[in-house]
Amino acid sequence: MVVRILRMVVILLGVFPCIVLASQPNQARLLGIDVETINPAKGEVVIFRYLVTQPGTVTLDIYTPEKTFLKKIGTKKHNESGEYFMRWDGTDRYGNVVPDAAWFPKLNWRSGQQHVSDFPALYSGGEASMGFQLKRTSTGVVFDLDTPSRVLVRHGLQDGPLMGHLAYWQPFPSGKVALRWDGLDQDRVTNMTERADFWLMGMSYSLPRFSVITRGNKKASWFTYRQEYDLKAARPNLEDISFRRNGMRIEKDYYYPREFPPELTLDIVPTSEDEASASNTGHNLVTNHVSFQLNMPGEPEWLFDNYFYEIVVFLDGEFVYEEEQGFLPFNGQVDTTNLSMGEHFLTLQIVSMSGPGVVSKSIPFIKYTAN
Repeated sequence: MVVRILRMVVILLGVFPCIVLASQPNQARLLGIDVETINPAKGEVVIFRYLVTQPGTVTLDIYTPEKTFLKKIGTKKHNESGEYFMRWDGTDRYGNVVPDAAWFPKLNWRSGQQHVSDFPALYSGGEASMGFQLKRTSTGVVFDLDTPSRVLVRHGLQDGPLMGHLAYWQPFPSGKVALRWDGLDQDRVTNMTERADFWLMGMSYSLPRFSVITRGNKKASWFTYRQEYDLKAARPNLEDISFRRNGMRIEKDYYYPREFPPELTLDIVPTSEDEASASNTGHNLVTNHVSFQLNMPGEPEWLFDNYFYEIVVFLDGEFVYEEEQGFLPFNGQVDTTNLSMGEHFLTLQIVSMSGPGVVSKSIPFIKYTAN
């Protein structure tokens, strides 16, 4: 069963399967790293330790967060068994400092026609945690991690919508983690922590063994870097992938390309000349109805292609109606006759049953009486 799963994952990653002879080959394998995170912009490096049990030539490669090749660190010929090491300074093959992300090592051993690889991203990582305790502070949220992990922290309203993410499967080293947060939702339409119906939730899954997290790049994000160097991974086909390993559940997000959630756009559409004229002041002004359009421009839209998902509409965090089979762009209208005069907000939420999960967008508006 394990071999079948490994072959499936190898095919998913586009790696020629016959060179991966075992999850941890006998001829050479990775042993550890001296640090979990580095700041390459400050000259920090990570040291990879590895074991060689048979004479041969060893190369060490670094792979991207989407498990595509980034850089060959070095090649060494070993005539004797023993423990050895190689360093990585957090740069790519062009000498550029990599963006902030989690990076995966792959050790290759060759002797004559024999060739084996130790790629921990194939046999570790993705193990979902049972959750962790979030603690609110005056400046944000803190929590503890037992192992380097990708973390999801989101907030929303009870019986209402998701209102934002403080971390969307971001990589963090083990230990105490602090996230800064001013208490506002992602679109800054309401102060979440002042509401009695506010909730906060965290989840995580482990990174592959010996992953390295880079920090400190203020010039480029992983998304812009991936675009510039065309490092995008192919669309994953998860139908043949098992989401359990050694009795533990594997988080499906582990197989998705990074840099999500998708960005949504939400616009209020004037329904009369009075509303159009009033909205020229820079505020969304409505009378008896609020009309809107929801869309998702940009690259991540494919994640919702061919997936079943629903669109849910909320006013001031309270459920209004849902569209069980949604399509984008989505146009709708909500009756605001019973709303009080003054400031309110509209929230649209997409719930994907088999795609990337839940994303939402909010927009403020003002209820007024037309002249």
